[in-house]
Amino acid sequence: MRQQIIMLFIILISMHAVPLTKSEALQKEIPIIIQVEENPHVIKEQIREEYPTAQIIEVFDKLFLGIALKIRVNDIRDFLQESYIISHYPVKYYKPITITKNNHSLNYPGEIHKTPYTGKGIKVGVIDTGIDYTHPDLVNNFKGGYDLVDLDDNPMETLPAEGPPTNHGTHVAGIVAADGEIKGVASKAEIHAYRALGPGGQGTSIQVIAALEKAVKDGMDIINLSLGNSINGPDFPTTIAVNKAVDLGVAVVIANGNDGPEEWTVGSPATSDKALSIGAVEEPKELPYLYDQLARKVIYLHEITGSLPRNFYKDYELVDIVGSEKRLWKKIVLISSQEDILNLIKQAEDQGAFAVLLTEEDQENIKQFLTEIKVNLPISIISKEDEQWLKSKMNENKYFMSLRYEQKDRSVPHFSSKGPVTGNWKIKPDIIAPGANIVSTIPGGYAALSGTSMAAPHVAGAIALMKEAKPNMTMTQIIQALKTTALPISDEEGNYLSPTTQGTGLIQIERALQTPILIDEPLLSFGKITNYKEELSKPITIENISDEKLKVTFSIPKRQKGISWQLPQTFFLQPKEKMTIPIQLNLLSSLLDEGIHQGWIPLTVDGDQYPLPYLFVNKTDEYPKVMGFTIAEHPIEEDQLDYQFYTADDLLSFQVDLLHPITYFHEKRILNLMDLEKGLHKGSIKEKGIDTQTTYPAIITLVSKEGKMEAFEVYLNF
Repeated sequence: MRQQIIMLFIILISMHAVPLTKSEALQKEIPIIIQVEENPHVIKEQIREEYPTAQIIEVFDKLFLGIALKIRVNDIRDFLQESYIISHYPVKYYKPITITKNNHSLNYPGEIHKTPYTGKGIKVGVIDTGIDYTHPDLVNNFKGGYDLVDLDDNPMETLPAEGPPTNHGTHVAGIVAADGEIKGVASKAEIHAYRALGPGGQGTSIQVIAALEKAVKDGMDIINLSLGNSINGPDFPTTIAVNKAVDLGVAVVIANGNDGPEEWTVGSPATSDKALSIGAVEEPKELPYLYDQLARKVIYLHEITGSLPRNFYKDYELVDIVGSEKRLWKKIVLISSQEDILNLIKQAEDQGAFAVLLTEEDQENIKQFLTEIKVNLPISIISKEDEQWLKSKMNENKYFMSLRYEQKDRSVPHFSSKGPVTGNWKIKPDIIAPGANIVSTIPGGYAALSGTSMAAPHVAGAIALMKEAKPNMTMTQIIQALKTTALPISDEEGNYLSPTTQGTGLIQIERALQTPILIDEPLLSFGKITNYKEELSKPITIENISDEKLKVTFSIPKRQKGISWQLPQTFFLQPKEKMTIPIQLNLLSSLLDEGIHQGWIPLTVDGDQYPLPYLFVNKTDEYPKVMGFTIAEHPIEEDQLDYQFYTADDLLSFQVDLLHPITYFHEKRILNLMDLEKGLHKGSIKEKGIDTQTTYPAIITLVSKEGKMEAFEVYLNF
């Protein structure tokens, strides 16, 4: 199964056109990052003595203890068994957070604010898949970085010759600080790239932590992490490292995740209680659609380039270009052929077609074509089912449909992950920012992508603007200003969306720059309630940073059975005065439903509204008790499997049973652990006949400290 571990490393590292000889392969150096418990500088000297050919690249001693080095293949087996190594490249966890979705209205990052500031002189570290620093929109602002995958100073995106290519980091960097055809939020900020995610966008927790360490040492003012995993917990290692970076005065901005729309879907490191976690917002737009009044048929049009003319209602004839001898002038043309798409589009354009319709399966192909040639007519995507329906109608006589528009208000897209965080019950995200159909740079051109990955760099850019505009404000104050002044968005009935959906609301850069007040923590998390009666107090500090006296007024939230509030009376803050006041919440848990309770406390300062989101969990809720269970072959020891998982609560027991992949009969119990404390758990088991080339269904069974048993099915790939 793994008779020659050396061959594995040869396969992983060999990029040569001419095969290496066995002797050459054994001398080849491979990069690796190790984590140690002791002083890494002492361990470094020990490595130099015991492995004189090893090349020490970097020593990490701020956020975690570790060493990056390159070591020969023939030394790797002995090296990885050294007692001072506690971790090295664990199971892959991290990936860029992106939804590829080029439909509806396009949004440009430079339009998020109307200020004279550009972020000039502010250093922004982008921890991601690397950056195409040769892109004309990025080349002037790129100021260096580091590659934590190959362990060198060339943080270029993965190229096709190196594995599955990437573009995510380039897109994120462009949102922060592109300066060319596309303008970023902070178009003059410095971009420093830290490549922690390699081919295909895959990376490890150690690479992410090491990238954080390097970025902090390099003096970044702001670090953007548009990446994450599914671990909803406040004490996962990457989350702890993020908190340490914030303690050192760095603003860390993190994508909240794309696992929505359910609650409890935020993942590490966005679970950090000190970093700024960002959800996505979708801007107001018009959705064009075709309508057949007789059949009451609606066909939504998802645009690729341009958009159908706004506020132009008319009936259009639809024709299929394939086999059609009709003139195409002012007609909507369906192109359903899988071949020669580009020439057919040009034919439609040359004959004066009004618009072109393609099917979903053509979308990726046509994006590549449109980077090579400019097409001056709207192109929209329809579903395969709608294409078949149209074809049936076109086969009759002339067929017309009306072009109409559906107005859609600003909203939070369904993919945006929600809080709260298990364990500390914090509200996440902190704020939301534009994250749908954001046009930015990619290697060789531009693309519109969606995801909280696109929302986070909007906020990183906003912090750069504020740091330039307010050089005397600390990073803590800048983040307070952004959270204090965010604008909560509402549903169609005018009610605010929940705090776990939007935090304090949509980022408002101009308002943050002019705010007269700062609230130290406007997101009020009261925790988990377990007793019959609870009296909870949450102090908040309000600071008047203006030169005027300010009137501060709290209002009681909407009355609910079992909940009563004690809020401060109206008071005044003198110029530059800071005051800490208690927000008291009294609860009778028996009168409340179990689960999440959240809402908004109205706060008015000199007539301006600053709604404060609040949350508490009554007794329990359906949050995930176990997350991130993985099991994989040990890189050195034969017949050994390494497992890892995270528990949100203390557990009496944790069991994993394998089922037969065909019959689903019980095969064997591979894990039986007792009395687990909440947090990260790692260990090893013997294979004992497990076929690691097979995907097994498995049942994970856990028993809580309260004696409640839960079981769920997973599929394990070894």
